[in-house]
Amino acid sequence: MDSNRNGQDRYAIVAGNGRFPFLVLEAAREQAIEPVVFAIQEEASPELAGAARAIHWLSLGEIAKLLDLLAAERVNKVLLAGQVKHAQLFSSIQPDAMLRRALGDLERKNTDSLLSALVRMLEQHGVEVVDSTHFLKPLLAGAGTLTRRSPILPSRMTSLMGARSPSTLLVWTLARPSWFRTGLAWRLRPWKAPTPRSSGPRN
Repeated sequence: MDSNRNGQDRYAIVAGNGRFPFLVLEAAREQAIEPVVFAIQEEASPELAGAARAIHWLSLGEIAKLLDLLAAERVNKVLLAGQVKHAQLFSSIQPDAMLRRALGDLERKNTDSLLSALVRMLEQHGVEVVDSTHFLKPLLAGAGTLTRRSPILPSRMTSLMGARSPSTLLVWTLARPSWFRTGLAWRLRPWKAPTPRSSGPRN
């Protein structure tokens, strides 16, 4: 897919570690979209080089380079996919001048604050950060009942059991399974204390 100059969105994946970036890339292709991949060299799998048609490798601390590459690729939407050990930014990774300023402005040096700062920088440069599951929506379960049988709502359960004391409601138990006749359904019956046996006289 070409850039967004023809009115279409141009997507990019900022890839961390794990298999999730591969799943996002594959799902995008199934929707006829070929994102540019920006692989974080300290985190991303080397296998991405063979999976992506367009890929840029950059260090975790190279925010200015990322922004320049996004502009060169005319990207206007970014997905953050894969895990990134953000603690490296405060230890082994050398941040560029732009990232150092962003880190200096953070009140708290934690993952949420860092991600928020990154999102703000991207948005200030006209790049929208979209949900990482954007291309995976067809694979996700939607709202509603997923089985042939609807769950028994609390109000319905109360009517089925009738007026019983709270202690009785807590001791309901599963009876024998009847899945072989009615599907994955289980019959419920109230628990009853066993009748004490008469001890009687012993010989």
